[in-house]
Amino acid sequence: MENPLHADDPARARAEVDRAMAGWSRGEIHLQHYYALVARVQADLYERRGDEAVERLAAEWSALRGAFVFRVQLLRLQALHVRARSAVVAAAAHSSGGSAWARLGRDRLIAAAERDAGRIERERRPWATALALLVRGGAAASRGQRRWALALLERAGAALDDNGMRLWSSAAARQRGILRGGAEGRALVERADAAMAAELVRDPARLADMLVPVRLP
Repeated sequence: MENPLHADDPARARAEVDRAMAGWSRGEIHLQHYYALVARVQADLYERRGDEAVERLAAEWSALRGAFVFRVQLLRLQALHVRARSAVVAAAAHSSGGSAWARLGRDRLIAAAERDAGRIERERRPWATALALLVRGGAAASRGQRRWALALLERAGAALDDNGMRLWSSAAARQRGILRGGAEGRALVERADAAMAAELVRDPARLADMLVPVRLP
């Protein structure tokens, strides 16, 4: 089945989740509620609605934890990663050139993303550690640390390749190209776009921003 976000259709992604959840209980928490939350947050991130993603996760996190969903390592790591990405996307909306309050909000979001990256790394799963490196690269870029962000994304890309995560690796390469700029950066972007198009991604730039949020202040 085609992924609606790969098809550049976040509205369809939301509609599919709403239809799937229409018959499920609102009084009890099931795995379906976890998957629905993650899908809705992914749509938020695709549309660069970082603050909404952060708020959506915060509203449901405790209930999922209370239902012991996060006792399953895979689900826990995925949830931590999507929460970290949400914080990085939200931080991008808080310009470093804005007010002191805006900068404080940005710094808190970046710190929250890095804490979640650390939680992921402590579980020592190679594929998840690669995703945590992507988060750290996005956090470094948000602080204006271009060279450090590039180094982290390069390490992440190698680890993603080792774990067979081709789409994530292509997204990371694209973001490296954007950060690097110049002829070398354009070549990276072009190769990444071609690789993502081969995975039926209609808008590589938007999907890369969702998977590997990276933005300089």
